[in-house]
Amino acid sequence: IVFTYNENLDPTHLPSISAFSITTNGASNPVSSISVNGSVLTITLTNSFTAGALTISYNDPSSGNSTNAIQDTSGNDASSFIQGIVADGYISGAQIYIDTNGNGLADTNEATGIFTNADGSFLLPSFLHQLLQLGASILIQA
Repeated sequence: IVFTYNENLDPTHLPSISAFSITTNGASNPVSSISVNGSVLTITLTNSFTAGALTISYNDPSSGNSTNAIQDTSGNDASSFIQGIVADGYISGAQIYIDTNGNGLADTNEATGIFTNADGSFLLPSFLHQLLQLGASILIQA
């Protein structure tokens, strides 16, 4: 899995593999290695996978700048994120909700304002990631 950032990353101080949580087609798929080359971060997974649902989350290990995080060459940490692909074929233009009350419904006040792209992918910022750590769920409404 390849991520391209808008500036060069620190190739010496890599994030811990435990900072990532990845599922492919609903099953956990642990990270086996991480590498950096210029502005490109490459994550290799333990198990190969084919097209289907993919969810990646990265948790910056500290609120400040630390050496065991995704960071630029100046030491500035990248923010935590969750990225996913909705795949039943590709579902584009679907609204992403964070189900904070646990009722399994996409309530109006739970809309994120984020929609899936043409390939079904979406990216959630770190503040929404914190809600998921507290037990909220992602709901997708096409």
